[in-house]
Amino acid sequence: MSGEGFRREFPRELSAVFASYFANGAGPTTPMLQGAIGAAGIPERSASGSKSNRVTWAFADADNSERYALVEELLVLIRNDNGFSTSSDWVRRAKAAFAHAGATLDDDGYVEWGTVVKGTGEGVNPRVSGGRDPLAGARIVLQGTANAASRVLAGTSETGARATDGSPESSGPVSGSGERQASVSESRKTVFIVHGQDAPARHEVENWVMKNYDVDTVVLMDEPSKGRTVIEKFEDYADRSGFAIVLMTADDYGGLVGSQANPRARQNVVFEFGFFVGRLGRANVVALVEPEIEKPSDVAGVIYVPYAPGTEWKEQLRKELREASIPPK
Repeated sequence: MSGEGFRREFPRELSAVFASYFANGAGPTTPMLQGAIGAAGIPERSASGSKSNRVTWAFADADNSERYALVEELLVLIRNDNGFSTSSDWVRRAKAAFAHAGATLDDDGYVEWGTVVKGTGEGVNPRVSGGRDPLAGARIVLQGTANAASRVLAGTSETGARATDGSPESSGPVSGSGERQASVSESRKTVFIVHGQDAPARHEVENWVMKNYDVDTVVLMDEPSKGRTVIEKFEDYADRSGFAIVLMTADDYGGLVGSQANPRARQNVVFEFGFFVGRLGRANVVALVEPEIEKPSDVAGVIYVPYAPGTEWKEQLRKELREASIPPK
């Protein structure tokens, strides 16, 4: 990077290269693309139009900080679409476009922007690769994946956690009472957010946590895989976390054979919910649950907080975080 850092005005060549990924209907589905655009805080111009045009319109209609947020959302989509699994012509063009803009796009699809970018107005927090600054629309510090890894790893041993006296300590199983056996100061500063397909809800919860608490957050899909399987990656980041927020949104339907199907959370959400109850203890797991969601039937004593616009979910979650000694800002 030059000393000038990343240019303040959004480079147009990035808009063009992202639009080209979705040309001729290629890439993730239209609803997934719409979710990414909405998660970046950009209103949709039209209910119709090709995916490529939707990308072009979104960049054109967004303010400067929203454009950077959209870049990060699109990179998540493309990584999940295995768009960086081969050295394709599009990957080469994307790397060249980022390089021309003064940034670096690595082989896994993560971008290192540089130093500081000025935003304009209020907006959602840009989903920067490794940067998690809660001040949307003000000064956005873009730090890169190396800095993210160092923050997540700080204070943890290879086996998971560090005891308060500085000696390594394995997290180990929890007692039947739901309380953790060990008090781990550093892992208290990492909150794992489990989520389904509702990207706006995920962003709302994560941005609120980052704005109000002195913690790092882990959203698994945003973290690098480094050649690991999904379960290996999940276990790694789960070991570094001291609290879990499980966002149960109505992404699936299911029920007994012959009975009426009911709204359910995604199966990965239910699995990770149970994992964290066992790993962290019930007192360190909160489930934010949309109305009418079918809850797991064999988990009693878990904290369920209603999640919907106009509900008191923030205040209820704040009480649980305070009780779990999660440090506020």
